[in-house]
Amino acid sequence: MKKRNIGLDLLKILSMFMILFMHFTSRETLQADYNASEVNALIVKLIDCFCCAAVNCYFLITGYFLVDKKLKLNKILSIWRTVLFYTITIFILNLVIFGQKLTMQNVAKSFFPIITEHYWFITAYIAILFLAPILNLLLKNITQKQYQYLLLILTIILVVIENIWPRTQVFNNATGISFATVLYIYLIGGYIKLYKDKVKVRKEKYILGYIIFSIFAFIYSIIIKIVLMKSNVDVLYSLKDLSYNSVWVVLSSIMLFMYFKEVKIKNTVMQKVITSIQPLTLSVYIIHENIFLSSMTLKASQYQKSWMYVFYILVGLVVIYISCCIIEYIRVKLSKLIFKGKITGKIEQKLEEKIDNFLREPEQTKAKEELKI
Repeated sequence: MKKRNIGLDLLKILSMFMILFMHFTSRETLQADYNASEVNALIVKLIDCFCCAAVNCYFLITGYFLVDKKLKLNKILSIWRTVLFYTITIFILNLVIFGQKLTMQNVAKSFFPIITEHYWFITAYIAILFLAPILNLLLKNITQKQYQYLLLILTIILVVIENIWPRTQVFNNATGISFATVLYIYLIGGYIKLYKDKVKVRKEKYILGYIIFSIFAFIYSIIIKIVLMKSNVDVLYSLKDLSYNSVWVVLSSIMLFMYFKEVKIKNTVMQKVITSIQPLTLSVYIIHENIFLSSMTLKASQYQKSWMYVFYILVGLVVIYISCCIIEYIRVKLSKLIFKGKITGKIEQKLEEKIDNFLREPEQTKAKEELKI
């Protein structure tokens, strides 16, 4: 049995905290009384530049692990059940306890969270999981040069053109929150697994690259802000400074991923802690980005002129992170206690076999047919 990559488990935990930071600092800026000091605003922006690699890292990890794997229907259904549990539970609590107004939109997003994009990340993630078996067949049957050509063309279309001319309609990818970006990052993760996994480079170089590209992202964002304030340059350029398909964000994501891929943790206690926390982290995203909770803030405005501002936010996020993990831990334990999963497990296994047979490579199918003859 192949050992887990504890470094990438740790990256998932860290990435979710980064996502929390970006979301909550963004919420603070939308408050009517937001008026943070220039120093605090710059510190938050700098940290954001180091955090914006987080989402891409999740899809790099997905591509890295799935490129040579079969479809796991139970994984997809597990995510769907988890999301549905939280969306319906939070919906009912808001309806009964807080008197939330019933609307077609919140009903649809609570009972059909995947197709209504209640969480864009989850919708894109499940889509890529379903598409992965076909993608993987294609990727394993092209040469390394052809794979490089594919990535080059996608880089030009989704990164270079988008950053040079954000008004493009044909390749419009907004802030990178799209299936096109997800697919592109997945392909990079797959390429690393197939062709770069055995290439040995000192991991310190990767973390240095991550720091450099994150700082470049910060400098770029400041330059864009200054240029926009002093001229009539298209405001859409300001959306590209920390977009997931920004050249700096893509590069910093790859560097951070490569660093943690090489991280080795030998302490068994630490390994157990990381592997125990990692499966709980997705719930942190599902809970705090729920439509009924996505406007909640840390009330950090009381410190926005003080050195306490960033410290207060970080402490608050640690509390939220731990709380969400505890909630998910309890949900998992209760779910195992109430639902044994024997019936659904058999159904999932049958469906997986059907899909696997349908997607089986032609050579394998032909070989089996010849054996029967």
